[in-house]
Amino acid sequence: MMLAVIFAAIMFAVIGGLMAFGPNNLGERLGITANGGHTPLLIQQVGNVSLETSASGDKLLALSGRVINPTDQVQKIPPVLGEMRDAQGRTIYSWTIRIEGNKLAAKGSVDFNTAEVNPPQGTQSVTMRFAD
Repeated sequence: MMLAVIFAAIMFAVIGGLMAFGPNNLGERLGITANGGHTPLLIQQVGNVSLETSASGDKLLALSGRVINPTDQVQKIPPVLGEMRDAQGRTIYSWTIRIEGNKLAAKGSVDFNTAEVNPPQGTQSVTMRFAD
């Protein structure tokens, strides 16, 4: 049992050393992110949020945004969440926003559009963020 514990400790030390001092993107290739899962990418709302009513009476909430990569390296695009919040700032509805592609070039950006039908009553604001 003691041998297994020592072996595991050595393996963690080797992996940590390789991530800190080894080849670029090693952590990403191993499925481990060295920055704790936080992305350097930015989300920017483009234009206004619109709420329109169709002839059938359905309401359509639409918004546009842009994901920006301010770094000098290609970055993986994490899922983006749209969140509708009430007057107290609590999330009352959320949805995943589809972004074209899964990687973003250095200094690049990608635009996206999203819409939801019949947003919940009590929606006071809409935010966008990267999923945890």
